[in-house]
Order: sequence, then C-alpha cells, then structure tokens
Amino acid sequence: DWYPQTDGPGYSLVLLDPAATPLTDFDEAVKWGISQNLGGDPAASPDATSMTYEFWKNQTFTEADLLDPAISGNDSDVDGDGLNSLLEYALGLNPKVKDSTLGFQASMATVSTNDYLAMTLRRQQNIIDLSYEVQVGSTLSGWVPTSLQVGPTSDNGDGTESVTIRDNVSLPMGEKRFIRLQVTLIP
Repeated sequence: DWYPQTDGPGYSLVLLDPAATPLTDFDEAVKWGISQNLGGDPAASPDATSMTYEFWKNQTFTEADLLDPAISGNDSDVDGDGLNSLLEYALGLNPKVKDSTLGFQASMATVSTNDYLAMTLRRQQNIIDLSYEVQVGSTLSGWVPTSLQVGPTSDNGDGTESVTIRDNVSLPMGEKRFIRLQVTLIP
C-alpha cells in the first residue's frame, strides 16, 4: 500500500537506515524507500532511492498531516505561496515554508546571436512518477512542447537539479511568445 511502484515486478522496498531502525519500526512507511534500479539492489546498501510523490509525502508530512487532505492533498497550499503540494514536490520545495522563489523562472537564452524564450526549473532527481514538459506558443492556447536544453544540468546538492530549456523558435522583434511548465503525475 505504501508505494505502488514496488508491487510486483519493478522496484523494491529499501530500508532507508537499517542500522538505526529498530525492528519495532519496520511497519512504518517513513522508514522505507524505493530502490533506484528496477529489480532492486539485492544485498546492497542503497546510495540513493527513487523519488515518488507518496515517498515524498511520507518524508514531508506527519501521520496526522497525511490524514488531512487540507494539509497534504494534491491541491493544498498550506504555506500560501501559490504552489500546491504536487508542484512543491515536483520542484523540490518545502510545502510548509513560503518559498521566496517558485522553483522556475522564465528568461532569455541567446544562441548564435538569436534570442529565445527559456525557462530554468528546479526538479527532483531520481523521480519515477512525474513528467516535466516545458511548453511554448505564440498564443495562450495551442501549446507545443520543447526540450532544447541550454547548458548542462546542475546538481543542487539537495536531491534536486536545475535545468534550462529554451524555445525552438527565436523571438522576433515585437512578437510575443509564451512559455509554461506542465507537470503530470504518472499513476
């Protein structure tokens, strides 16, 4: 029930800190994670685990919080920063602390003297249940995905990374272009 990705073939449950976990706590979801590799890592101590929304919620919220959808539900915004819990998870932010930055920012990228609309976003590493898609368009309907990366991905050292994705159409003088981030939870 804790992490559907570990049911049947696929990922396995991993005890996060075997040395510090008493046998009496083995029945607590917060003590377990998801293997980083399909099939698990038998007899190995995990250096890292996969990240899922349910795992993040178990690590982020108390048991009482998890029972209250107003606090831990997908659409809740406990800290009032305009980002719901799902976006806080996707962007590697803390849903209990009002963020000074949103985890994504539009900017301009210059490539070979051409200017392009771009977006820098912070995202979880080792994630197995989300898709991130940067979309662009000349109107606020009819969005088109783009995945042209500008520069290398940078490791933020906290389980997240930052990446910049740019439009595939250069920005002509006087014309408008729009950019947005779509995050989808994969069941």
